[in-house]
Amino acid sequence: MRSLIIATAAICSFASASHAVTTLPLLPQSGLTIDQTFNMLCGGQACEQIVPEMRIGSAAGGSGTYEYNFQADGQFNFQGLGRDFPWQNGVETQFSISYVGGMTNTLSLMVGTNMADQIMVDLSQTNAGSLSPTITLFIRTSNFGGGNDPNGASVMLLSEMMLNGMSIPPVSSSGGNPRQVSYLQVFDFDWTQDWTLDGNVFFAWDGFQPSQSQLASQFKFTDLNPVPIPLPAPVLMLGAALSGLGLMRLRRKRS
Repeated sequence: MRSLIIATAAICSFASASHAVTTLPLLPQSGLTIDQTFNMLCGGQACEQIVPEMRIGSAAGGSGTYEYNFQADGQFNFQGLGRDFPWQNGVETQFSISYVGGMTNTLSLMVGTNMADQIMVDLSQTNAGSLSPTITLFIRTSNFGGGNDPNGASVMLLSEMMLNGMSIPPVSSSGGNPRQVSYLQVFDFDWTQDWTLDGNVFFAWDGFQPSQSQLASQFKFTDLNPVPIPLPAPVLMLGAALSGLGLMRLRRKRS
């Protein structure tokens, strides 16, 4: 599957005595958008285990169109955990994503510095069950334009990111007309152990404030080597029967 990944020559690798991490930009395949290229990594199927997200939700606020949340099990606002947040135009905001493994097995997302604004998921309650050892993190930023002003310039930026004390390069999407999307892969790291990824999230725009994910970021914890899903017994029996029928026909032709 790595053969589908085209990268620039610059590969950033950071190591400490007990940990290492490698980062690599994901670039679009010929004839595909960057999002289509990402989807092709798992054969066109969604293979994200869980996705913390920070985005511009509703310009009005308080309407249930959350500003940060978790995506999991096909739910864009998993378990209704999404929260509103008063993003400020052109102002950096701290964020932190943390995982506690073992029996705790929780993933948390906090925006700002108030612990009361933290949201948390017990991964045992998701289809994934826990973070897989084969996880690759894909950090995605997207910029779909400057709100209601088609000529407005806008910026979506994640910066000063640190993963257990190791620097992660910034990820950004600017302009927005046409749509701008960027991906950064983060791998060669043991995601099953306790870790914290923190940094700054930055939204900026001209004209009217964007809304409805026109500026957004996702942290896609993705299993590129998922365990095959066992087929139901009736399907296996049908497959065996069809294989046997094909073998009988082949033998008849040979005779």
